[in-house]
Amino acid sequence: MTLQSMTTGDVLVDTLTVNGGKVGIGTTTPSKKFHIYGDNGTDMLGLIESPNDSASLALITGQASGDYAALAFRRIQTSGDGWNFGMGPTNNNFVVTSRVSNTNTDRMVIDTSGNVGIGTTSPTSLLQISSRFKFDTTGRMDW
Repeated sequence: MTLQSMTTGDVLVDTLTVNGGKVGIGTTTPSKKFHIYGDNGTDMLGLIESPNDSASLALITGQASGDYAALAFRRIQTSGDGWNFGMGPTNNNFVVTSRVSNTNTDRMVIDTSGNVGIGTTSPTSLLQISSRFKFDTTGRMDW
C-alpha cells in the first residue's frame, strides 16, 4: 500500500509505503520495520518540536559535511542552540557538542581506543582534561 500526495504540476509523489509489514517514509522499498529516507545530505530523520518553535528533539544522520549521526536537543529551533550527542563527522569518535547560534563546539570526545577527552578532540590517554578543573567541598583541589 502506498500513500501519495500532489506536488506542483499535479504530479503524484509517494510519501508513505507499507510493504510486507515494513513501513517506509521517503522510500518505496523499506528494508527494516520502520525505514525513513531523506534524499539529500541535510535531512533530519525525525523532529519532535514543541509549539511556537521553542524546543525540539531531532535524530540527525548523513549531514552534507560527512558521515554524522546524532541525537540533537535544541532549546530554540530557529537559533539552533542546544546539544548534540553522537558520532562525529570525520571519524568514528563519539562526541558531545554544544551548539550556540548554529555553531558546534566539541566539548567531550570518546575515541575508538576508549580515550576520553574533555577540552580536547584528540585525547592521548584514558582521561585527558585540557583545562583547569576543580574539586570542592572537602576534596579542595584546584589545578
